[in-house]
Amino acid sequence: MAMALQPSLAAFLERRLRPAPDYPCNEVVSLYYDTPHWDSLAAKLNSDYLKLKFRLRYYRSPGNGATSPVYAEVKTKIGSRRGKVRIQLDLTASELEGTPLEDPALLELPRLAAGRLGVVLPARLAPTFTVEYQRLRFVEPATRTQVCVDHRIRAGRVHRQRLSHARPGALPHAVLEQKGEEPSLIAALEPIIGLGLRRESYSKYARIYTHLTGHAA
Repeated sequence: MAMALQPSLAAFLERRLRPAPDYPCNEVVSLYYDTPHWDSLAAKLNSDYLKLKFRLRYYRSPGNGATSPVYAEVKTKIGSRRGKVRIQLDLTASELEGTPLEDPALLELPRLAAGRLGVVLPARLAPTFTVEYQRLRFVEPATRTQVCVDHRIRAGRVHRQRLSHARPGALPHAVLEQKGEEPSLIAALEPIIGLGLRRESYSKYARIYTHLTGHAA
């Protein structure tokens, strides 16, 4: 669900929800991989029945920088059924941040991770760009429902050989995600509809690609 994180909305969330006990606020960094023909992106844009995305993810903590492990993740969607698998790599966030996206060493990571992830990955996956954002985590006290708000969504590092004319910058909205299987908003969040919330399918990867290239996604 997309919206702008206006002060009124932030105040509403703070009144209705409680900060999550673990990692209530940190920065998420995802390095997305794709084929030379952008097959993962095309599957999303074309609403293919089968979708697969491979990425590396790590976290920055306020005041501590990028100190987390690096995780390899595969997100799949078969029809309406979604899945995600991830493993921890023998790589630190600071090491990954110090490696240029054009470094050939990064090309080996999908192949090395595929067996442990238990998936067959497309051939010739290579880094594209990082998607970076602030994540706020909440818990609704009555139902214990987990709620995440992602804002300051932006492109970070870009593989300049793949996107030589990329235009960096941030997206103008935030994303709210209610965790769990409940198809509708929990009662505590229903008033949020009047604060600019719009329900939609949302891909940060596709939105940032559009922002960087100017091509409609």
